[in-house]
Amino acid sequence: MFLRNVLDFHEKFDIRRGNSNEVSQKLTENEIRFRVGFLMEELSETMKAMGFPDDSESVQTYIASITIDADKYDELEIIDGLLDLIYVAFGTLDLMHLSETQIRDHQLEIQRANMSKERSADANDPRSKRKNSLDIVKPEGWKGPDHGAIMEKYIQLTFKKD
Repeated sequence: MFLRNVLDFHEKFDIRRGNSNEVSQKLTENEIRFRVGFLMEELSETMKAMGFPDDSESVQTYIASITIDADKYDELEIIDGLLDLIYVAFGTLDLMHLSETQIRDHQLEIQRANMSKERSADANDPRSKRKNSLDIVKPEGWKGPDHGAIMEKYIQLTFKKD
């Protein structure tokens, strides 16, 4: 379900997609910087929520300044690393005592919010935090995920009397 939602998002915003029946395609340097910056941004937000200081701006500056060595591009290690990140993320949600149903409901709320975004006009779009034409941005009036309502629903279910 998670992957299907991401594929639907990519289709909606015309984000270049792979095809399992074709040979894989190497990411461009622009895509690499954008995706790694995006991953680091999400990790920084998670760390901030856990009590770490917010250092996301210096992380983005660092990523922009790094020289990428195209000869070290290793598709198999990229696959392994990204799937390990997903594995660790699910493990962390499990340690927080979220059930599969709760995780699914939170993910669907994220999907709802993400699917109501818009494609960035270009790298100069003032709504783009990442200043990149690959960005997806929040339109005026955008409503983010309401994780509190989902948690409240499960609290209500826990204490519901039959």
